Amino acid sequence: MGETAPEDLLRALLDDATVTEVLAAAGVPGEELRIAVERRWLARVVHLDDEVLRGRRVDVAALLRAVNAGSPTLGGLPRPVQTALGLAVRESAALHDSQVGAEHLLLALIAGSDPVVAPAAAELGLRAGAVRRVVARRGPRAG
Repeated sequence: MGETAPEDLLRALLDDATVTEVLAAAGVPGEELRIAVERRWLARVVHLDDEVLRGRRVDVAALLRAVNAGSPTLGGLPRPVQTALGLAVRESAALHDSQVGAEHLLLALIAGSDPVVAPAAAELGLRAGAVRRVVARRGPRAG
């Protein structure tokens, strides 16, 4: 469980002001989603120690900069993270945004099939359609 996973992306996103606003507008406080994700993650962990916990930090801002720059190094990421980033790019394009932002990655994670993030969001009644409507109302993200 030491490599970056979608729930790690979500943990980092929950510290982003835009994501907090989008979640609040969709009717789910970020802290409730954090608790639901952590509960599901902990239920799946076989061995938990300080090394595992230290390895769970992700610099989402740097990751999004790399995505927006078309970095070829993203292929070295774990497959579930690549999938989430690809879906975030598609969500951004569908909303006519010129840049992929934290809100698009949030949407991708909620709409995705990750066994931790998707069920935690569903447990709270957080649906991709509701988040997509909130993001669309915010208007296009400028490049």
